[in-house]
Amino acid sequence: SETGGSITLLGTDGKEQQVARTNLEELVSSGRSLMPEGLERDLSPQELIDVIAFVQSAGAGPKQFPGNQPAVIHANDQGELVLQASQAEIYGPQLVYEQKYGNLGFWGSAEDHAVWTVNVPRGGHWTVE
Repeated sequence: SETGGSITLLGTDGKEQQVARTNLEELVSSGRSLMPEGLERDLSPQELIDVIAFVQSAGAGPKQFPGNQPAVIHANDQGELVLQASQAEIYGPQLVYEQKYGNLGFWGSAEDHAVWTVNVPRGGHWTVE
C-alpha cells in the first residue's frame, strides 16, 4: 500500500515492511506480472480457477489508521444499520480515515473504496440515506 510519505512492502513470508518515500530513489512499475509466462497453458481449467482465487484472496489487506477499527455492523434498537467511517475497511492508494472529522477523505482513485461488514438480521426492504 502507499501513503504520501511511505510505501508498505509485503514479503513472501507475509511480513510488512514500511519504507519512507524519502529513502527511495525511484518507484516504477515493471508492468509485468509475477506469474510465469504461459502458465495458463500448463494448467487445467480448475487449476487456473484455483490460482485466480488464491491471488485474489492474497491481496493487500485494509489500510490502518488511528481511530479506524473495522467491525461487524449490527442493527441498533430502532433496527437501523449505521455505517460509520471508523468501522470501515479502507482500501486504495489515496483514501484515508480522518480521525479529526470521523470521515473518509481523499477519494481520488478508482481503486479507493471502503467496505463494511454488516449483520443483516432479516430480509426486507432497506432505505439508504
